[in-house]
Amino acid sequence: MKVTQMCDVYSFGVLSLEIVKGKHLGEYITVLANSSTIDPEQLSDLLDERLPYPDDRVKDVLVFIINLACSCLLETPKSRPTMPFISHKLSSMDARPPIHQKTPI
Repeated sequence: MKVTQMCDVYSFGVLSLEIVKGKHLGEYITVLANSSTIDPEQLSDLLDERLPYPDDRVKDVLVFIINLACSCLLETPKSRPTMPFISHKLSSMDARPPIHQKTPI
C-alpha cells in the first residue's frame, strides 16, 4: 500500500473513534465506514461505557465529530475529506464544553 495523506486521514478517523469509544474498534470499523451518518439515537453504542452519558449540547458535538471521523473511513481514499477540511470543520465549531460558573452567594 502506498502511504499518502489519505492514509493519515483514515488513521485520524480511526483514532478519533477509538478515543470516543475508549477502546479498539475491531470489526466495528467496517460497519462505521459503511454508515452514511450516525444519529443521536446510535450514540450510546459508540461511547465509552465507563463515562456518564453526555448532555444534549455535548451529544451534538460528539455526533458531529463521529460523523466527521466516519467520513475519514470511506473505502475510496479520494472520497475522504482532506486534513485541511477536517481541521477547518473542527476549528469552526464551538466544541468547547460550557464553563461551570459558581453561583453567587
